[in-house]
Amino acid sequence: MKRETLAYCADGLQMKGELFYEMGIARHAGMLVFPDGRAVCDKRQSGVTRVKGDIVFQTNRQEHAPDIRESGSICIARAVEVVQFGDYECKECGLVAEMLQAFRHRNDGVVSFTYKHFPRVALHRQALQAAEAAESARSQGKFWQMHNRLIVNADRLRLGDLYDYAESIGLDMARFTSEMDDEMHIPTIRSHIYNGTLAGVERTPTYFVDGMRVDGAGGVRSLLEATRLVLVARACVSGTRA
Repeated sequence: MKRETLAYCADGLQMKGELFYEMGIARHAGMLVFPDGRAVCDKRQSGVTRVKGDIVFQTNRQEHAPDIRESGSICIARAVEVVQFGDYECKECGLVAEMLQAFRHRNDGVVSFTYKHFPRVALHRQALQAAEAAESARSQGKFWQMHNRLIVNADRLRLGDLYDYAESIGLDMARFTSEMDDEMHIPTIRSHIYNGTLAGVERTPTYFVDGMRVDGAGGVRSLLEATRLVLVARACVSGTRA
């Protein structure tokens, strides 16, 4: 089925001008123009069919829209890469943790979500050792289990707390203790901080959607809207090539 026109729709939410600026997206002649030249219609259109309630397109025949995960001219060749830079002692990171977890699960297969450490050690004395604990858990295949405990316990990140969390998720405690004592994962965390700083991260949380920075001050809504735009842009490109 040929796709003639694509449009952006986010359940009536308006994209903030600051987010367009942050992502390098310009409005021109009724289009959203991305930094790499992709263009998407910046308006609702009549006779559209919803996909997941967020992405809509107009067709030349009355047929049901496929799921965005399905094969066809609007499928995505790869998952949208979402990266969060966070700090386990950051209150704002904890406040959005539950919504981000739901976002990851709901969009499994469509969005690839990666957490990067950006402990602000001058402000948060325990954030670095919490990041070490998370990386030690990753080495045993249990990063997200540890992450989910750390991110909602910003006031309970003393060394004893970290050992309690490690034991509660079933880590090999001898290995965990050895890695924490040897500061084995400090180089990884430092590389996250370095790369984040080069990319313009100044606060947490900060997100990147396919490499485009989205300030966490806008909340999870800004992340959702940025992800939707990327999906629509990809669908637009696929549709024009079909």
